[in-house]
Amino acid sequence: MVERVDGAANELIGNGDSATMHQTGASLSVATDSSRNELAALQMQLFGLKRYLTGMTDKILRLRTEMQRENAKLLAVTRRIAAQPVVRSRPKNVANQNVPARSECSDQSGNQSGHQQVARLSKRPRDLYESWHEYEFGYCGFKPAKQFTASERGACKSIYCRRKRFWDVVGRLVRAGYTSDAAIDNVYTVCGRQRAVTDILEALRVDKKSGHLSLRV
Repeated sequence: MVERVDGAANELIGNGDSATMHQTGASLSVATDSSRNELAALQMQLFGLKRYLTGMTDKILRLRTEMQRENAKLLAVTRRIAAQPVVRSRPKNVANQNVPARSECSDQSGNQSGHQQVARLSKRPRDLYESWHEYEFGYCGFKPAKQFTASERGACKSIYCRRKRFWDVVGRLVRAGYTSDAAIDNVYTVCGRQRAVTDILEALRVDKKSGHLSLRV
């Protein structure tokens, strides 16, 4: 009787273990399927993100190319403008001081109306802007210094050579993309705005290599 009861108990225990293992296996199967689904969803999200980033990268590259093209156009226009120096405007008090000089220029240029331009340089430029103006456009209606022939340069050799170094420095900066005013401002910054024009011209002539970084291009 006792053996029969024990056998029944063992059978019940065995059946219970089998059911538990079956339930555990089913749970593991469900968990595995769920993990696979989550992993598949994650992979899809990553793929979508990768495709989005690729599209954004292409757009950025196209935009960069367009910006470089526009910047190149703008730089070309700026350099063309910079190659056409303008006369620097002066304060009223300075302009008033120059009235006699302008009258003198009018008289001198009036005397040569209808005749070929005369090669002549100013005796004392008031500032570096005026010196550059006589190089580009001429002093008081006279011939621009940049157009002087060899014989004309020889006729005013001392003055021409003294100013030529300054003209070369400004011309080089202008060709590099500066405006003429900005280039002259650089010269003033290096040499000192309070110094006389003759002192600055002499300093540039002596320092033929223009060693200061602001005057290099």
